[in-house]
Amino acid sequence: MKKILCIFSALLIVLGAAFFGCGKKNDKAAAEQSETAAPTTESTTAPDPKPVLSGDAALKDGETYTGRAPLPLVDFNVSDPENTRGLSTEKHGYGYGIAKDGKPNDISVNNQKYFETNGYKALCLDTKSTDKVLYLTFDCGYENGYTAKILDTLKEKQVTAAFFCTLPQVKENPEIIARMINEGHLVGNHSVTHPSFPTLTRHQMAHEIKGMDDY
Repeated sequence: MKKILCIFSALLIVLGAAFFGCGKKNDKAAAEQSETAAPTTESTTAPDPKPVLSGDAALKDGETYTGRAPLPLVDFNVSDPENTRGLSTEKHGYGYGIAKDGKPNDISVNNQKYFETNGYKALCLDTKSTDKVLYLTFDCGYENGYTAKILDTLKEKQVTAAFFCTLPQVKENPEIIARMINEGHLVGNHSVTHPSFPTLTRHQMAHEIKGMDDY
């Protein structure tokens, strides 16, 4: 299942690219204007000679819910904050189709073609592997009483999965998140509030990603 870690790390790049807003909130239009100036880069964090630990997720005396050492904060740069390159802010709907008769659904096929054609290192349909691999992913925007049962089943079947969590889910259910990590699952960054990314400025996008990553 090591393939899962690589695959879903790549998926986070798509979130940052902001072509696929899958949120249900904040549907305000905020398309950025193109300019001719050279791209610039801004950092969202001030330089600090000492490593800063993600203390929000830590208990007293440096302890964490997982029992592991806190991870250092990652410096996150906003590349071309004014979108001088004129990258499209057009929304592209995303979904998946159910395979039938051993053939992938056209929706999945077309989505993967879009990723590959436009240079995104993302995966919604594995067209390269010769093995029959099933990737289990779960959206965890909020807790509805199912996550612990899902973890029980995964543990029983000795299967790992990826859980994409929002910040409220992590804050409100730290013990469940710690269990995911300690039982070998991937906890992915599903942003702070799960907005529609094409409606955000690039600084707002960075806040959504970094705010979750820093916790």
